[in-house]
This record gives sequence, structure tokens and C-alpha cells, in this order.
Amino acid sequence: MMTTATGGGGPKTKNREKSEPRYKEIGDELRMQITGGSYRLAEKLPSEHELMQRYETSRATVRKALAGLAQMGLVYSRRGEGYFVSRPSLTQDLQRLQGLSECAEASGHEVFSEVLSTQEVPADPTVAASLNLAADTPVFELKRLRYVNRAPFSFDVSYFPLVLGQELVKSDLSRVDVFSLLGELLDDDLGHADYMIEVTAAEQEVALALDAPVGSSLIRMTRVAFMMSGKPVDFEYVYGRPDSYRFKVRVPRW
Repeated sequence: MMTTATGGGGPKTKNREKSEPRYKEIGDELRMQITGGSYRLAEKLPSEHELMQRYETSRATVRKALAGLAQMGLVYSRRGEGYFVSRPSLTQDLQRLQGLSECAEASGHEVFSEVLSTQEVPADPTVAASLNLAADTPVFELKRLRYVNRAPFSFDVSYFPLVLGQELVKSDLSRVDVFSLLGELLDDDLGHADYMIEVTAAEQEVALALDAPVGSSLIRMTRVAFMMSGKPVDFEYVYGRPDSYRFKVRVPRW
């Protein structure tokens, strides 16, 4: 008769790290493909059947993965046709001062910025007053086209005190928010910003950049950012399509 002994008080079991649910793995892979540009704006995703075969899983699992992408705003469905890549749309909480990258990446989106131009210009009366400068004082103008998931999202025109702007553009602004750089350069934290949000007609330069008809309605945010010291450092016009932005704010009655 053969017996098998085990030492140490019993058989050892191997600890296994619990893996993510299959639907989340599939959703994460599709999300990275969408944000990375593998699927273009309005392009149709593979059908449920194709995804079932690709990932060797059930229809219920595929549907749960697609529903998660839809909830994130990355895709939308057409009844009887399937799922398509959405134009990026972000919800901005106006009670918190955030750069575009902070807002977008928290929702699983990828942000990239293209610097269109930089130049020294005289401050017009609005910019000068907002930055506490005399009229016609030289300031630094920065124009950028911001992309979310490789789709044009906003056209930003920013004005900074001249020396500050010249220092900012020494950094790689394609992947870094200006807000994150201001604190480093000024050895101070951002304190608050004043916003004005309105609807304006798209002029040719902005319309072409945002793939919008000339004269169509755009959202324009005028923003002045202040450091904790109270010093204004950034005057900015941000133009976006109405289908790209949602805003939320809590307003007390008293």
C-alpha cells in the first residue's frame, strides 16, 4: 500500500491574482484602439458576431463591453446597424478648475495638442485689462488645436505676460497642459479662474480647424486664470463645437 505524505500541515495552494472580468478586458482593448486612432470618427466597429469570434466569448459579454464604451461616450449605437465611434464630448465641472487633459483623461480619453503659432503681439484693451497690463504692452500669443481621441476638439487662443509665454513654449505642449506648467514656472499654485461662456459664429480659421461650417454656432469660453497670489497669468479664448461640450455647476439659492 502506497501513501502520500504532505508536510507543513497540509497541501499548499497557489495564490492567484484575480483577473479582471472578461467584458472589461475587451472594453479596455477597444477603448485603447479608439483613443489611439485605429478607428476613425464615425467609423463602424466590428459587429457583435465578429467581436464574439475575435475574443472567443459570448454575445452577452460583448454587449456589456460595448455598453461600457457607450456609457463613456466613446461610441453610439444605431438600431440594426451596430456601434460607431462618437465625436468626443466632455462634461466640464465649472466648480473645479481643470485643464483639458485632466478632464479628458479622467474619462478615459486621449488628448493631444498641436501648436499652430506663437508670436509677440500688443495687448488689446480686453487682454491688457484682464492681465493688469497697460494697453499695447507686448504679450505672448499661443494658438493651439486640441485633439481628443485624434479628433479636433477645441481651438485655443491664449495670451500670457511676454516672458512667461516665452518660457512656456520651451516645454513640449503637445502632451502637457499649460495649467500644470504655470505652477512650476511661477513657484505658485493656480488659485481660480473667471469664466464667461457664450455662443459665437465660427470664423474661417476656427471653422476649418474644428471641421465646422463657416458661420455656424460655436461655444466660446473666455477664461482668465489667476495664481493663489491673485496675479492674473493667462487670458484665453477656447472655441468648441456645441456637440463637444457639456457643463455642470451647482448653484446655491442663497
